[in-house]
Amino acid sequence: MYRAYHLSMTHDEAGTTDHLLQSYYQILNSREAFHSANNHILNSWLMKWSASLFGVYEWSLRLPNVLAFVLYYVAGMGVIRQLILPQKWRFISFVFFIFNPFVLDFFSLCRGYGLAMAFEMMSLFFTLKYIEGKKSLNLYASVLACGLAVLSNMTWVYFLLAQMAWIIFDEGIAYYKNQKIIWWKSLVSWLIFAGIMGLVYRPYQWIQARGELKWGANGWFDLQHTFAKDYLYNDTFLTAVIFQILCLIIFVLFFHQCYVYIRNKENSIQAEQSFLILIYYLG
Repeated sequence: MYRAYHLSMTHDEAGTTDHLLQSYYQILNSREAFHSANNHILNSWLMKWSASLFGVYEWSLRLPNVLAFVLYYVAGMGVIRQLILPQKWRFISFVFFIFNPFVLDFFSLCRGYGLAMAFEMMSLFFTLKYIEGKKSLNLYASVLACGLAVLSNMTWVYFLLAQMAWIIFDEGIAYYKNQKIIWWKSLVSWLIFAGIMGLVYRPYQWIQARGELKWGANGWFDLQHTFAKDYLYNDTFLTAVIFQILCLIIFVLFFHQCYVYIRNKENSIQAEQSFLILIYYLG
């Protein structure tokens, strides 16, 4: 909150405030609103609403993301409690979720990243609740939260696709156990998915036409390298490469863990949790 109040407007935020002059409908469905990837739809809506209540100030424009941190924190704590982990790993997860400076920065800016991360964590929370109790409402809530993350920042469409991939995996596990597919159980999830993709389809095309989907990188490898440098606050090529290698090792370990659980046909909840983390990691 202190940073949101005292920090002057950053470069990207200045472009975001242009959408204060547009209507709520134009923010969603106007080509002019997507001349760059600066329009994070839900953030633009909430920014406009907050400015109408409190006036146009740095802190009021950033308020939605500041409040989103509360949702992120509550959902993150819920995720940590549900994961089947030793106590020390829960503590490490808490530090990673809550005190990561790269993550915290976005909750004090008028951008869609903070909102998207909050809804992402909320989606993960409800997915874990679904794994634990197999209640359909938790599954629907997880997909809806994931959809809100996409509306907050369209980069999270990859996270949504990962979520739907996990649902296919979950249906496969159910079929493996019961030899039948309960198609209606995930139907609502797919309808939510179709609705969200329908909302962002045209904005996605407009952004893609301007080459804005790769954060200014020349290709996907360059994109990952740029992300690694940004995450580490370090522009050293070797450091970024080492970071990507560590990410690959983590992926391989999770994949191996999933394979062990499925092969032994034991600890199905742990298998689903591991695969969930793996597929989100890919997203």
